[in-house]
Amino acid sequence: MTRYDDAVAAVDGAISTVTTWCDQVRQEAEQRMGVPAGAESVIGDPWYQEALEIRHDLIALRSRLTDPRNGF
Repeated sequence: MTRYDDAVAAVDGAISTVTTWCDQVRQEAEQRMGVPAGAESVIGDPWYQEALEIRHDLIALRSRLTDPRNGF
């Protein structure tokens, strides 16, 4: 593997870990708010919003790494 491949694999691993974390944060928010699983009202929870923002940032980073226009 090249260092580029290592970098892409590291970002993929981070996305997986953060996605799992987002699920945990969502479940905790549902419990705190006393709403059923999958309730849309949990989207307003600030911790859940932050977790989703971090996940989005990692996905954007992966897109930048794998975009052929970047010449990597």
